[in-house]
Amino acid sequence: MAAITAVAAQFSTFKMPLAFGINIPDNEKYRVIVSYKTNVPLATRENIAKRAEQLQSDRKAVTSRIKTSNHLDVIDSFENLPIMIVETDMEGLRELARDPSVENVAVDRTLEIFNSSFEAIGCQFNGVTACSDGSLNYAGDADGSNGYEVVIIDTGMRSTHIALSGKISAEACFSINGTDSYGNTITSMCPGGATSSTAAGSSEECVISGCGHGTKVAGAAAMLSSQVSGNKISGSAPNAKLIPIRVVSQNTFTGSTNQCDGADTTCALLYLSSIYAAMNHVITLSATHDRIASVNISAGANAYSSVSECQSFSAGDYNNFNNAATNLKNLGIATVVASGNSGNNANQGKIAFPACAESAIAVGAADAYGDAMAYYSQNGTLVDLIAPGGDSSQVKSMMLPSSSGDSLFSGVQGTSFAAPTVAGIYATLRSKYPLATVDQLTNLLKTTGRSMIDSRTGYGSLNKPFVQVQQALKANLTELTTTYTLSGTNIVAARDATLATLKTKFSTPYGYTIMQNSNTLYKSGLTPYGANIAGNGFASDASTTKLVTGITINLYRYNIGSNEPFKTYYVVINGDTNGDGKIDITDLVQVSRHMANVSPLTGYRLAAGDINKDGRSDITDLVRISQHMAGVREIQ
Repeated sequence: MAAITAVAAQFSTFKMPLAFGINIPDNEKYRVIVSYKTNVPLATRENIAKRAEQLQSDRKAVTSRIKTSNHLDVIDSFENLPIMIVETDMEGLRELARDPSVENVAVDRTLEIFNSSFEAIGCQFNGVTACSDGSLNYAGDADGSNGYEVVIIDTGMRSTHIALSGKISAEACFSINGTDSYGNTITSMCPGGATSSTAAGSSEECVISGCGHGTKVAGAAAMLSSQVSGNKISGSAPNAKLIPIRVVSQNTFTGSTNQCDGADTTCALLYLSSIYAAMNHVITLSATHDRIASVNISAGANAYSSVSECQSFSAGDYNNFNNAATNLKNLGIATVVASGNSGNNANQGKIAFPACAESAIAVGAADAYGDAMAYYSQNGTLVDLIAPGGDSSQVKSMMLPSSSGDSLFSGVQGTSFAAPTVAGIYATLRSKYPLATVDQLTNLLKTTGRSMIDSRTGYGSLNKPFVQVQQALKANLTELTTTYTLSGTNIVAARDATLATLKTKFSTPYGYTIMQNSNTLYKSGLTPYGANIAGNGFASDASTTKLVTGITINLYRYNIGSNEPFKTYYVVINGDTNGDGKIDITDLVQVSRHMANVSPLTGYRLAAGDINKDGRSDITDLVRISQHMAGVREIQ
């Protein structure tokens, strides 16, 4: 069995010697995460299968050489991410270092689960996001149907709890077998001891030491409205569905050092490889679950104040996680991560990995009423949002479902519960703004959030937005999801005319980018707008002449930075679902597949397929495309 290097639970520092930063003792094998080189594009719901084929081809270049080695064994690989799990000794590491297809290697390691429970007064409805049902009209129907979905990557979920019953729309488990570097036994907690499962019940909450966390996390995101000790409580998206994924493994003290807390000799630990397996699975699920709004991860390790510092955790791990989160973002799925619970020590201005990754949405915690930063919350420039997480020192804590009984609730505190509050909010906002990007929704929460100054010693009055979902839902953001439909026989001329119309909406102090799908085709460089404009729309710029449909124009605030989008405009051609600039048999097939639930249309593709603008792509739209192709009735 391969040994797995354990990292001390409370933000320890990992030593990084030798090739790839790993030093394996003689005659031992460790379990490592190998990332390999590939040129696959970012994931979309339409290209997932094709990406998997290319990744498989790229992976073969590495695995063919590994199979000839006496020092390397492939344990697992992921169809959507360019990483695989390998058992290796030191000589195997040297072979990987010489392999031209290998990008990086990192030891599979543990993350701390940010957990804390105690007696508390509960969380009242008083206009605070986590404690308000102001979003009951969003995220799904009142009976829980047609719901947007939140993925909870954690210890599992008690599905029979009264506040979570009927919430599961899919589930999974990813776990490992082996030994760690101290000789302790690691056992998979998936059904039957398998290392993965999507069977019914595979995500049920585990019951050994270290378990019970995921049930509370799921509750913060989407529990049903409940009465507890006279207080009315709910998740931030009570009508959303949940996809719980259990990712812990059982560690049993059989070696030289006990990795469990306290007197426990057996406990549930979370390994990075299981998180990657879960994120990979979400990419696969997105092809059929087109309403996944967010993924929540309430775990982490160490503390960093900048992206460059964050990368020092492990270049391989940083790139692997950031790549996975970036692909999820491109699918319209936000990766929400807790900032960490060690803000009351020497970690001022620093947050944990993986919250510090660029594509993660890092969430810090306030007390349950949003009055002040929680004493324990890590906070820094890399934090994006603040949300209720509870604070026992102020007796203002959150009350969430307990894994100990179907009708029990526990008082809790932690960034673990602030993060899923935000993950649920993305489901709520997604239901109102279905065409918005993840970045747009994040910016919406930032601009509508209430300013919260961190007045704790050592934080320098750090100012971050406390989420206010009601304000975000009230925002007049029609232009955020406006679709400009092009029509007529001269598509290029129609496009330029539409862009010229948009030009009149742009005021001087803004820069802009023009994108097609996820590819940036032109960027103004954030100089005053008038210095970049010429001709009719943007037709004089050679880089835009190839644009026909699926255009996204992002406006950015001048002198603030390119990471703060101001408004976004979507430009599509009515009927052109695949964005190739014409309406033909391919579009007919796209709508047919959409109707058959084989390949859902989303974003601008759905808008393009909705010919009669009744909010869906159906047989009426299919007929209109057919008539257009036959020259009987042009689409206008």
